Amino acid sequence: MGNRRDHLRLKLSDGRTFWTAIGFGLGPKGDDLAGFADIVYRLEESVWNGVRSIQLRIIDLHASGE
Repeated sequence: MGNRRDHLRLKLSDGRTFWTAIGFGLGPKGDDLAGFADIVYRLEESVWNGVRSIQLRIIDLHASGE
């Protein structure tokens, strides 16, 4: 995401619910993800075109061994 692919935008699931997640400056880490990941995040409110939603702001992540 972004002109230089600096940012990461993911759709995550815990098996019941899907969440939109964004990680600014984490774009290169997305190349290592395929499957499960360990993610440190915080919840935040997003407002886009007047629509409010909850998203996960990714602080850090790495591929996990499940």
